[in-house]
Amino acid sequence: MNMKVGAFVETYFRDKQGELKERSIKNKRYMIERHILPYFEQKSMNEITPADIIQWQNKMREAGYSQTSCGCFRIR
Repeated sequence: MNMKVGAFVETYFRDKQGELKERSIKNKRYMIERHILPYFEQKSMNEITPADIIQWQNKMREAGYSQTSCGCFRIR
């Protein structure tokens, strides 16, 4: 997918507007903006490699997040 992660996130929230509760959207948006977009916002979805994910997870662990938490940041 040749779409930037930041654009994908906006599309995701637009599409989920009627499905998710407002609180869920607020929580998901916070987590994505705080933990994912700083690293991936300007990358195209098809450019993200397993090495990028591992590097991001390592940065999250260095910031004090557990390995379990680093695996939990996902979009459903």
